[in-house]
Amino acid sequence: MIIGGKNIIYLSRFHDINYRYVKMDLPSADANQIANNLSNLGQIYNGEDPSTDGLERGQVLGDGIRVHSMVLPELPSSTTIHFYSPGEVYSIKHDIIDVKCLMPGLLLAIRKVVHLKNLVYGFEKFI
Repeated sequence: MIIGGKNIIYLSRFHDINYRYVKMDLPSADANQIANNLSNLGQIYNGEDPSTDGLERGQVLGDGIRVHSMVLPELPSSTTIHFYSPGEVYSIKHDIIDVKCLMPGLLLAIRKVVHLKNLVYGFEKFI
């Protein structure tokens, strides 16, 4: 999932809610990557949040980005991202119901990787 855009950095708060089928890594690699993509943009997220010590408020990654990770056996993968500021919420949600939806991307990666000469990090560079 690619998240960018200069307008996003003006929203002062950010939460990533991440569900996975199996508890392998919490927060997930997706949540870590999203937090890394949003860090170092000159914005400190959730800076006015007074309750930064409690884990119930989510693990803090990067520049104050809160990540909530849970294990739900019924759903292979779900990520909901909320950017918000007073009076508005911008949400992005991505659900994977069946892993079959990942196959076209896997096939694309297999076709492209044989032509690479260097390590490439991030599937979005193939698209």
